[in-house]
Amino acid sequence: MDYFIVMLPARQQGQNFEKAIGGMGLRACEPKKFPLPAFKIGTLDSLMENSDDLNKMDMATEGSLQKILATGEQLYMEGQDKGSAKKVRQELQVVKVTERVAQSPHPVEKTKNVKSYVENWHWDVFRYTDHSDVSIKKVLEEVSRSVAVAEDVIKRKVAEYAELKSKCSAAEKRVGGNLMVKDITTEVAAWNRKRSSPLPEELLRRRAADCTETTKMCMLFVAMTKRDEELWSDYASWGISDEDISAMDQIKEGETDHIADGVTLGRIRFKYNGQIVDTSNATATNPGGSQQGCQTYDNGLPANIIDGDAGTAWFDSNSKPIVIDFHAPTPVDQFSLTTGMDAPHRDPVQWTLEGYVPAPEGAHVPSVTIDLQGVGSVTVAQGESEADVMKRIHQKLGVGPGKRIILKEEGLPVQGVFDQLEEGAAYTYVVEDAAGREYSKASETIDLGSWKIIQPTRTDFHMPTQRRTDTEFLRIQKPADYTRYRFTPTVMRGHPQRGPIPCGNGSVPGTSEVVKRDGDYLLMSVMVFSNLEGNFKNLCRDRKLVVREYSPPSDQSPVSAKEEFTMLEAKRKEKRQELLREVGVQFSEAYTSWIHIKAVRAFVEAILRYGLPANYVSALFCCDSKNSKSEEEMRAKLQNQYGDLAPKGVDLGEDVSDMNALQEKYPYVSLRIPSLDQQ
Repeated sequence: MDYFIVMLPARQQGQNFEKAIGGMGLRACEPKKFPLPAFKIGTLDSLMENSDDLNKMDMATEGSLQKILATGEQLYMEGQDKGSAKKVRQELQVVKVTERVAQSPHPVEKTKNVKSYVENWHWDVFRYTDHSDVSIKKVLEEVSRSVAVAEDVIKRKVAEYAELKSKCSAAEKRVGGNLMVKDITTEVAAWNRKRSSPLPEELLRRRAADCTETTKMCMLFVAMTKRDEELWSDYASWGISDEDISAMDQIKEGETDHIADGVTLGRIRFKYNGQIVDTSNATATNPGGSQQGCQTYDNGLPANIIDGDAGTAWFDSNSKPIVIDFHAPTPVDQFSLTTGMDAPHRDPVQWTLEGYVPAPEGAHVPSVTIDLQGVGSVTVAQGESEADVMKRIHQKLGVGPGKRIILKEEGLPVQGVFDQLEEGAAYTYVVEDAAGREYSKASETIDLGSWKIIQPTRTDFHMPTQRRTDTEFLRIQKPADYTRYRFTPTVMRGHPQRGPIPCGNGSVPGTSEVVKRDGDYLLMSVMVFSNLEGNFKNLCRDRKLVVREYSPPSDQSPVSAKEEFTMLEAKRKEKRQELLREVGVQFSEAYTSWIHIKAVRAFVEAILRYGLPANYVSALFCCDSKNSKSEEEMRAKLQNQYGDLAPKGVDLGEDVSDMNALQEKYPYVSLRIPSLDQQ
C-alpha cells in the first residue's frame, strides 16, 4: 500500500475535509483524514531552513528503517523461523502507540501494523512536546533524537551479537574443523599414549617462558597441509645452504618457485574421435635431453612415456622437449598427461604441443653445421671440397698421428665435393685408428621441416599433485594429421614459496614426529630451543604454517571445546531472540518518528506553497501499489479540482522524478509515504 499526504488550500472559510475531498467520487483510492496540529510557524527564513532539514531527515530516517528491517530479516532467515523476505518484512512492521481510551483515566499502549497506524494517525502528545508552544526546529530535534537513539541501540546490539557469533563459529571450528583450527587436546593425548615412551605432561605444556637453565627446550605443534609434508623434514633440520635461502628470497608471496631439477611424466596418451590412439609402433626421442637414465623411473628413458604403463616414467634433467614419431600421418584431437612416480615439483604445469610439418620435396639449404662433440662445430657449405672440410675438422679435433677421420654422407664416404644438402641428409664423421677401430663419432641430420603449435601454453592448467594420476583429456585446438608430435615443458611446478626453514631456525634436529593425519591436513610435533622459539614461530608464520597451542584442560578450567561450543551456541540463540525483540521495539520508535517527520514536512511545504494564513485541508490517500489506476484516478480528480493552483507559465517540474518523497510536479503539496515491504 502506498500513501500520499496531500495538502490543499481551503477554497472558502471553514471548508473541511468532507467538503474538499468527499465530493470527488473516488472509487479505487480511499481518502482519509490526516489531522495536522497547528505548529508555531516562525519566519520565512526559518521555514526555508526547516524545509531543507526535513528533506534530509526524511531520507535518513527511511534509510534507518530499512537497516533495522534488514537486520530483522537476516535474523529470521538464519533461524528456524525462516520465511520469504517479503513476509518477514511485513511481520516486522508493527508499531506500538499510546492512546487514551474512553472511560479510562490512564493511557493504554496498543500494538498496530503500519497500515492501521498510518490510516488512523494523529500527533502523539504522550511522546513529543506540546507543538504549539515551541518552534518547528525544536520539535524536529526531539523527533530526530528518537531516530538516532533507535539506530544506536540496534548498532550496539548487532555488534554484540556479531561478536558472539564469531566466538561461536571459532568454537565450532575447534570442535569439528580441520587440524589448522580445531582443538588438538585429544589428538596430542592419543599420540602421546601410542608412543613407546610417553612424554611427561609437563613437557607437552612447556613454553619458552617456562624454561630454565636446566630445561632449554620446549615442545611445539605445527599444523600444515599435505603438500607441505614433503618439506617438513627440512623445516626441522639445519642443512639448508645459503644459496637455497637466497633463491627463496626471490620467490613471490602466493607462488611456487617453479625451480626443478628436471621434468618427469608417467605417460602421454592421445585420442581421436573418442578412441585411444595406438602408440605401440611409435618411437619417442628426447633431443637435447640428458639421456642419462634414472633407476627410480625404470631408467627414465623417453620410450617409457608411450609404453602405456603409468608405473614407468620419463625423466630429463635438462627439461628438453620429447618427440613422439608415429612414422605415418596420425590424427589426434585430444591428449592426456600422467604424473610421475614421485617428485611433484618436476611436474610440467605449462607447456606447448606441436605437430611437425615436413619441408617440400627437393628443398635444400646452402650449408649444414656438424657438431664435433663438445670441441666446437664445422659448417659445411654446398659445393665445398671434402679436403677443405677435413682439414678444418682435423684442426678442431686435434687428431694425432696414427688416426684418421672419415666423413660420410648417408653412410658413405664423401667423394670430391658436397652436392645438394637436401632434407634428411645425414652427415657423420668417424675417428678411426690404422686398424679401423672407432674412437669417437658424431652426426648431423639436415631437417628443413617446421613445428606448428596445435595446443598453446596453458596458464590455467592444474596438474594433479597425486602421483601416477591421469589428467582429463584436453582438447587440441588445431587438430590435423601429423607424423610427429613434440611436447615441450615450459614451466615446472617447483616447490611452494614457503620453502624450507633455513639453518639456525631454532628446532632440534631429529625431534619431528607426525601427531595426526586428517584428510588434507596433518599435525607435527617438534622440539625447539627455548631462546629461539619466537624465531621459529615467525618462520612458520611466513610459510603459512600454523603453530598450535596445546592447552589441555586443568582442574581450574575443566571446560572442553565441545562444552564451550554448546554454551556459546545457547548464548547465541538467546542473544538472537533478544535482538529480534529489540528490532521490533526500535522499528516502532523509528517508524512513528518518520510519520511525524512527514506530517511536519507536509505542513511546512504547504505554507511555503500557499502562504499564510495556514488554512489548509490535509488528507491521506491510500492507493493500492499493485493497481496503477488507483493513483491515476486520484491524480485526475485532484487535477480537475485544483489544477488552477499552478501559476500560469510556471513549470512546476514536469521532469522531476515521481519517486521522490515530495512530488513537486503537481500544483498541490503531495508527499509520498512509500511501502517498506521491499528494500
